[in-house]
Amino acid sequence: MWKTRHLTMTTLALLLGLALTPAWAAHRHRPPRLDQPILIELGPGTIRTLAPNSLTAAGYEDLEGVQSGAIVYPRHQRVEPTGQLLGSFVNGAYGERVVGVGQFVDSRRSDVYTTHAFVREADGTYRDLGTLGGEGLFSAANALNETDIVGYGDSADQSHIAPILWPGGGTALALPTLGGTNGHANGINSDGVTTGDTQTAAGYTHCTVWYPDGTVVDCHDSTLGHTSFGIFVSSDETVTGWIVGFDGRMQPFRWTLEGGMVLLPLLPGDTFGLTTMRAENGLISGRSCHMDGRDAVCRAVLWDRHDRVEDLNGRLQADSGWVLTQAWVNDLVIVGVGLLDGVWQSWALVPPPGRLAFVAPPRAPLPPPRAPLPRAPGTP
Repeated sequence: MWKTRHLTMTTLALLLGLALTPAWAAHRHRPPRLDQPILIELGPGTIRTLAPNSLTAAGYEDLEGVQSGAIVYPRHQRVEPTGQLLGSFVNGAYGERVVGVGQFVDSRRSDVYTTHAFVREADGTYRDLGTLGGEGLFSAANALNETDIVGYGDSADQSHIAPILWPGGGTALALPTLGGTNGHANGINSDGVTTGDTQTAAGYTHCTVWYPDGTVVDCHDSTLGHTSFGIFVSSDETVTGWIVGFDGRMQPFRWTLEGGMVLLPLLPGDTFGLTTMRAENGLISGRSCHMDGRDAVCRAVLWDRHDRVEDLNGRLQADSGWVLTQAWVNDLVIVGVGLLDGVWQSWALVPPPGRLAFVAPPRAPLPPPRAPLPRAPGTP
């Protein structure tokens, strides 16, 4: 479905653990305890994003081998208008609007398809966002706020992949890099602060932050690894993402302009992980993993304001049948993907009755500061 030179999106999906979901099997209902959050089974749709300001969780579902964009929660909706969009992913949500990438019928030939970024407005209308050049170029949208949309795509001369801003949802503009060529814009907050990754002049991929005044900041820490990715930026301008350490393992982090990059701890026995987003209440979501032979064993986690990590599976009843493997959080809901009696499913975790928002449960005392990863000799 996708062009070979545009494997970046697929690679990112694999890093995030968003495997295609098998058919959903119905599961028995277990009444929740009144002091525990309520777990809702969402079926086979695979979540890729959660709006920071609403209940909207979206991603895709597998329809006879074709990936079709879908709003998974709170109400299931296909994100694929007949005759216009022929296969899609939803990558970002804000309120009831979603953005992503899909294959459109070429306006000149019905047997030719173009792979472009799109936006689905709250009223259900769709719009092809276009590219940095002609109709035959590639583009993908990753995130949005009230007015602007960000993502990536072919440069005008098709020589590289450029980070893209669609200001006001209009004409695509290439964002500057850290001196190299390729880049991606992955997240944008309500004030227009954007994060992603771009290459440096030396060819390294670093976490990048773009500010509305045109300032571009390298949010990488070269003492911790070679490569880093900014994935989400919250309203207080905290960036979350992951860095590839010198041992080749992904390590989750948070970053601020004042405090720099701080690695987030993993669950005991785990060796790699990543973050997905940060709620306004300070909770950060993601996953913590280790290898069991050739298989990655992951658990959905939250980090609190003091960087203490919690296994979300600990909030479930022991006989729930679930293994929660990755999470997204905002102030209203936690959503994610996992295994229900061995079958891949999406899920939503809502606050217990009588509570309007999540409150992090009591934690153990603060852990000691984490020692930095060893720096490789000669690494910039």
